[in-house]
Amino acid sequence: MPFAPYGGVCADDEIVKKRLIEEAISIVRERGMSYIELRNQEEKSNSDFRTDYTYVTFIIPLDSDPDILWRKTAKGARRAVKKALRENVRISMGHEYLDDFYTIYAERNKEFGTPVHSYLFFKHILSIFQDQVNIQVAEKDGKIIGAKFLLFFKDRIISGWAASDGRYRTISPNSLLTWEILRYGCEKGYAFFDFGRSEKDSGTFRFKRAWGGAIIKQLYYQFYIHKTRNLPVLKRNSLKRRIFSNFWRKLPLPMTKVIGPHIRKNLP
Repeated sequence: MPFAPYGGVCADDEIVKKRLIEEAISIVRERGMSYIELRNQEEKSNSDFRTDYTYVTFIIPLDSDPDILWRKTAKGARRAVKKALRENVRISMGHEYLDDFYTIYAERNKEFGTPVHSYLFFKHILSIFQDQVNIQVAEKDGKIIGAKFLLFFKDRIISGWAASDGRYRTISPNSLLTWEILRYGCEKGYAFFDFGRSEKDSGTFRFKRAWGGAIIKQLYYQFYIHKTRNLPVLKRNSLKRRIFSNFWRKLPLPMTKVIGPHIRKNLP
């Protein structure tokens, strides 16, 4: 699955899994590719693969009673939610917020020094998976200051992409967005909220860990290396990522929207 934080081999039989991996390795060799990557939720023992442990994901078990989840949430996160409410931040949800989401998403990724997906990428997801996708936004005084692009699959809600306006960080719109989607999931009968992947000990890691008794789950990115010696650079604090990010932050926002998708499709 392109751009998915995890997936792995799609099979329910160990022999079939083994054959699929063998065929994938053959294709890498025949076509002269550098590597193949499997984003597994469980580490597969295979001497042909090397494992990277950079990322984890956070799974929050939901409850029919949101108050139970609220009590499991760290005090600091609860204070942030209450602050956003005092500042009259309002939460809404709907497909009509695509433009607002993309504007904040592009601006925030420029600040992070990260190329964006194209606007059409998100538009097509909304079009094809109409009943399994929605956009949640935080609004203050008529201005959208935060947004989450959400995926709904079986018994879980997945936080696909999220961004907030850095100028409003002190009133915690992302905290209120998070609590409201957790409460929504409880009331609608979902079993889990998948908070998405984060690097260990990063800012997003610490933010996500505070909510509703979140379960931290290790992700195993396993690589078959063919025409390269090193694993692809995954960590944000790597030298190459830092150099690129510093350059990207200096570009005009409209340019990042045009160039970004062509670069983003090649990033791990």
